[in-house]
Amino acid sequence: MPSETWTAKRYRRREKPEYPHQPNSRFQKQWQPEVYIAARALAARLGASRIVDIGCGNGAKLVELARDRSTIGIDFGANFDRARERAPELDWRAHDLTSEAPLPVSAEEMQGAVVINADVIEHLPDPSPLLGKLRWAHEHAQLILLSTPERHLTRGLRDGGPPSNPAHIQEWTAREFGALLREAGMPIHSLGLIRSHDRSDRVATILVAIATSYDLLRTVDEVLIDLDVPAALAHPVVDVLLRPFR
Repeated sequence: MPSETWTAKRYRRREKPEYPHQPNSRFQKQWQPEVYIAARALAARLGASRIVDIGCGNGAKLVELARDRSTIGIDFGANFDRARERAPELDWRAHDLTSEAPLPVSAEEMQGAVVINADVIEHLPDPSPLLGKLRWAHEHAQLILLSTPERHLTRGLRDGGPPSNPAHIQEWTAREFGALLREAGMPIHSLGLIRSHDRSDRVATILVAIATSYDLLRTVDEVLIDLDVPAALAHPVVDVLLRPFR
């Protein structure tokens, strides 16, 4: 039988995440770019009231979406501080996603929203509180976009864990993740694959669109199937080295 979080029974998770220091660099990868490209396109198509980013990190990608419509960014600790410092005029709210406390968003604010939860769940020792918050959001928002690394594509078919990324507690295959969402009460979803970052066109991340009806999901799939995705960015140093051979 699979584990309580629907990973294979042979899979070993990490008990505690570690976050090694990563110096800032202008050449850093932008992670999960398609999640935010998709959110912008879908918010426009659906006439979303706002975009709510649960686990917004430093807020850089949400700031870009705030040019089009109202946003709420939710995170905790240093991430919350960096987001508020980056754009103090926007709506940032502090919240610990590992807690049992409800999201700091009212049902009225969530009504008609597009919700983002990009590459958060794999960091959490227990995903149950987050899944409960997303299930509540699902009762009010139009759509949830949820992403996480696909274990087989990221680590290989025989990987038994724990994740090689020390900040990740556990990672799911596409089949496992779909089962996890159904068990959590979010069965109406469309699951696809996207690239993990903007420096490569290799797909290795799950993107799930969770809708309130199959009719809405059809519209969502129409947008996602034809989504225009920019080409991968070459690393500037590599580009210079390869230029004589082009």
